[in-house]
Amino acid sequence: MMLKFYFSNIIQPEITTLRSGITLYSKYSNQTYESYCFMFRGGIRSENSAQQGSLVSLKILQHLQIDKFLFESQSWSNFMITPELHNINCLFLDEDRISAADYICSVALQKQKMTLQLSKISNYLSVQQQKFHGSISQILLKVYFPQLSLLNVIPEDQPFQTFQSTQITKNNCIIGYQGRREHEEIVSIFEQLIPNYQEFLGRVFDPFYQIEQFKSQTIRIENQITSDFEVLLLFQGPSLQDEKHLQIDTIISEILGNLDEQKGEIGFKVKSRCYDKLLQYNNFLTNAGCISQGFSDFGLFGLYLKGMNTHKQEIYNLAIEEIQKLRVISDNEIIRAKNIVITKYYSNLQRQHDQLIYELENIILKGKLTVLEGFKDQINGITRKDIENRIEQLIGSKELTIIYVGKGCNLMADEKLTRMRMQC
Repeated sequence: MMLKFYFSNIIQPEITTLRSGITLYSKYSNQTYESYCFMFRGGIRSENSAQQGSLVSLKILQHLQIDKFLFESQSWSNFMITPELHNINCLFLDEDRISAADYICSVALQKQKMTLQLSKISNYLSVQQQKFHGSISQILLKVYFPQLSLLNVIPEDQPFQTFQSTQITKNNCIIGYQGRREHEEIVSIFEQLIPNYQEFLGRVFDPFYQIEQFKSQTIRIENQITSDFEVLLLFQGPSLQDEKHLQIDTIISEILGNLDEQKGEIGFKVKSRCYDKLLQYNNFLTNAGCISQGFSDFGLFGLYLKGMNTHKQEIYNLAIEEIQKLRVISDNEIIRAKNIVITKYYSNLQRQHDQLIYELENIILKGKLTVLEGFKDQINGITRKDIENRIEQLIGSKELTIIYVGKGCNLMADEKLTRMRMQC
């Protein structure tokens, strides 16, 4: 039985351009906690090779301010980084709206210096290095950042300063608010606060975006430390602008079993092919799942398998076979996958705070707001033929990236041989 979700749109959101040139978006909500969010169009893909690690370093430095804010108030705050965006957001009680606005401005707009907390950053990143192998998000960086190091690095202070001056500016920023206060009152609050940050207002936006065309390649990441072996088959997926095909890929990913390392929604995975067929019947496998990601210029769709290094050839064979088996899909699998996609979408946006961040992302990346209530109809409007056409496109694709992580990568087949096997 499908869950029902209700979203109130009684009061329409409002958008204003402040005197500083920054866009402010607000939406009414009668929830106990209210939200602010400073979002910038600038993520990991905005870092050049000298600036690599700038956002991670900035996040660590700003967490010192975040911890102080949390200690002094009944609020919650976070710094989020994606390939194309980053944001600082906070939840607060209505009576703390002024102090929360002052706090989020100071965190988002003040320039940080690398030299002040270098030792703390070094210690933090040394711990993160140990977690690298097995991090899917890090492995995927090699697809659209082939020239960058996979390991976390600390930039020099000058490139770090330059990154902040050119990629965190008023021209690529949007402020979001969701709460009980009138739009005009929130505008007034930020009109008073933002002029205090003249250094920020003087920054000149210099768009830098790493665009790496999807191409056929074999990426081998030799790892002598772990006993694991990982195989990742990747195909080009649709961009964020191509909503229908992105939704088709999402449905297929649920049929296979969405690889969600963050949330671990095992309840959704139980009847998926990766869980029900691969993990249950191959005891040398430790993880399996599908990846579907959309960006503003292209997307990624792929199958990931991880298991014991002594079975690397079997892991590779299973990955190819599982893609080929997509040619046969039952009606029940399609219905189940659609229901999961709809349920996840609405349940992930039940919190007003999550809705605000989602809406700001849509404004920046798509230039429009997505109507939440219409998502269910869009998913149910996708036909079996749509799904079958996409699967044939994947199997017959001329472009394929295969990534190996583990000991003995050089012994494995390249993308050309893999593509030939897949299309047999």
